[in-house]
Amino acid sequence: MGGRNEAHHAGFTDDRRFLWASGLDTSRIFVFDVATDPAKPRLQKTITDFVAKSGGVVGPHTLYALPGRMMMTGLSNDKDHGGRTALVEYSNQGQYVATHWLPTADKPLGAAIEKVADGYGYDVRVLPRRNIMLTSSFTGWSNYMMDFGKMLQDEGYLWYEEPMREFELGSYSKLCDALEIPVLAAETSDGCHWNMASWIQAGALDMTRASSFYKGGITGAMKIAHLEVEALYGDFRRTPLATDSREYVFVCRRSM
Repeated sequence: MGGRNEAHHAGFTDDRRFLWASGLDTSRIFVFDVATDPAKPRLQKTITDFVAKSGGVVGPHTLYALPGRMMMTGLSNDKDHGGRTALVEYSNQGQYVATHWLPTADKPLGAAIEKVADGYGYDVRVLPRRNIMLTSSFTGWSNYMMDFGKMLQDEGYLWYEEPMREFELGSYSKLCDALEIPVLAAETSDGCHWNMASWIQAGALDMTRASSFYKGGITGAMKIAHLEVEALYGDFRRTPLATDSREYVFVCRRSM
C-alpha cells in the first residue's frame, strides 16, 4: 500500500464480500474486494479522511462487522494524541455513519459508571446472548507510537546502536539529523571496511564500532581508523571497549 501504515487488524464485512484493513499510524483504511475473485483480492477503496469524518479519532484498530456496518475502535484522538477515543461506524460501502465517544467520569454520555471510566479504547467484541458490546482499553498514540530514539535520549543513554537494517543510508542520515543522541551504526554492514567512507560522507552515523572480526581483520579496522574523519567532521577519537580489547568505538560526529 506504500508508506508506513502500521497495519494491525483486518475484518470482513457481514456479507464476507469485503475485507477492511486499517493503518494505526496513518489512520488510512483499505477496503479489499475478496468476493469477485477470492484468489486475487483487489483494492476497492482507500479511506483517507477517517480523522476528519470521525471528528478527531486517530488510529483505527479493530474492525468488527455489524449488519450492514463496520464498527471500528480508535487508538487515540487528534487533540492531544492521548488515550481518549471513540467507536466509529461506517457502512459496508465505506460511507461514514457515526462516532460514539467512549464515556469518561466527567462525560458519562448516559453510561452508568460504576468505578472508573477513562474514555480509552482499543478492541471491541459483541456478546449476542447478552445483547452487549464490550470494549477494552490500552494507551494513547503518543505513548504507543513513541519515538524510541527520543525516549533513549531523554533517559540518558549514551548512544543508539544499529536501530535499523543497514541497507539504506538515507534513512540513517535522516535519523542522525533528527536525534541528538549519537547513532552508532555500520559495525556489521556488508563490505567490511570498504563502505565506511560512504557512511561517513552520507552523515549516516555519528559513531561506529570497528572490530577485527567484522571489518576485515586488524588491517581493516586500522583503515577505518585512518579515514579522514577529523578533516570531514571536526572530531575523531577512539575508545577501547572494556569487554574486548580488539574492538574500538570510533566517534565521528558532525558536531560535538
